[in-house]
Amino acid sequence: MSVDKYFLLNRGELGIIRWDPNYHLLYEKFLKTIEKSPYKIERLGKAILRLQYGSSSLASKENGGYPMLRMLNLQDEEWRLNDLKYIQFDEIEFKRYKVRKGDILFNRTNSKELVGKCAVFHEDGDWVFASYFIRVELDNSKLLPEYVSFFINSSIGRMQIDAVSRQIAGMTNVNAQEVRALKIPVPPIDEQERIAKLYTEARIQRKSTEHQSAKLLDGIDDYLLNELGISLPPEPANTIENRTFNTSFTKVSGNRFDPFFNKTYFYDVKESIAKGNYGAVFLKQILSGLLVKGYLPKQEEKEGDNKVVQINSINMDGTIDLDNLLTAKDVFNAYQELKQDDILVVITGATIGKVGYWSYPGKYYLGGDIVKFLTDKSKFDPYFVYAFLRCKPSQIEIKRNVTGATNGHLSPDDVKHLLIPSPPLSVQQMIAKEVRVRTEEAHQLLVQAKMDFEAAKKEIEKLILNTAS
Repeated sequence: MSVDKYFLLNRGELGIIRWDPNYHLLYEKFLKTIEKSPYKIERLGKAILRLQYGSSSLASKENGGYPMLRMLNLQDEEWRLNDLKYIQFDEIEFKRYKVRKGDILFNRTNSKELVGKCAVFHEDGDWVFASYFIRVELDNSKLLPEYVSFFINSSIGRMQIDAVSRQIAGMTNVNAQEVRALKIPVPPIDEQERIAKLYTEARIQRKSTEHQSAKLLDGIDDYLLNELGISLPPEPANTIENRTFNTSFTKVSGNRFDPFFNKTYFYDVKESIAKGNYGAVFLKQILSGLLVKGYLPKQEEKEGDNKVVQINSINMDGTIDLDNLLTAKDVFNAYQELKQDDILVVITGATIGKVGYWSYPGKYYLGGDIVKFLTDKSKFDPYFVYAFLRCKPSQIEIKRNVTGATNGHLSPDDVKHLLIPSPPLSVQQMIAKEVRVRTEEAHQLLVQAKMDFEAAKKEIEKLILNTAS
């Protein structure tokens, strides 16, 4: 064993809370970092007025209640409210779980990279929050929410979260007691306001650049569907009639009976794909080899020579982030090794339906909750198939097939039955070439947005540590 993987402590130095060596190694590193700050270091709990877990009641996709904030709605330190679920609460429950402006919602259970992420909520309207979050209400005369949110999301704050978080049943967790115990430098309020303002401006700038990228990606959908002659039906208005289960028994027998799955709109979308200029086939008909499910290494199987691509490695634009990958021992089979032109589809969790394209050198393996496949290149261009799976009609089909109210799941068999248009190979290649050009332009904008945002955060951290030039 390497000498840097163990250390010695007197029993008295461990205290009564934590015995695990990982905690003490990481926490010592964090403490040495914040010692540089000229400001008094306090426990977050000293400024907390209320700390509360969210509701464990199950929300529904049907819009008939209060929108519930879930894990997937908090991404990249921002609220993404385009994919919501709703819940019916009586007046007492609503008052208990209502999110108020200025509340910090703290992600208490997730992957190691995402646990501890937080954001301040500023939206109008009536909102409630799920049990994945801890609500933190602060005494604003002591600490400002935007300042606290910045610090916890900063590289300094992440050191602390990595130290205090625990692995339980494959998930990383932080509890309410540990949130109260978080340490934070406490500048004067006017300095907190300055830091919060700089943080907000950095997020606004990032969002502006991301919006430019999104417009390019949205244009890809329009281009793709136009070339394929696919005209999507208009989305139905959110009325009681459109939310009513209204279909024949023969259509659902042996299948799903839930109203959401059997919405007429979903049948219309599927029909629009099939009736495009070139017809369509099931994905299972275009495979070269197997549709392969990845593997999530157990805790004792981690830290080895094999690099693992996980859900969070797949960017929203379909590219793969190869930085800070999980490594594992020899626990993968040959089928799970990633091959050139593999198409990856996320089948579990907050980002179900996210699609990635593998075009990277080196030896990597497919992590858990993802499937991958190769196409028969003599008939189907892999990048064309990848592009279509990312576009709106495929994403609607995927959303329809998701099961599970708490942690959604898409079965590999449902992936096999997604419809893929079947134009001549030359048409596919023409479309793929154009989509590549537009996607690369959009990707470069996202890369720039991320780099600028991280650079801005580093400069703000220097203000807290008093190391700004």
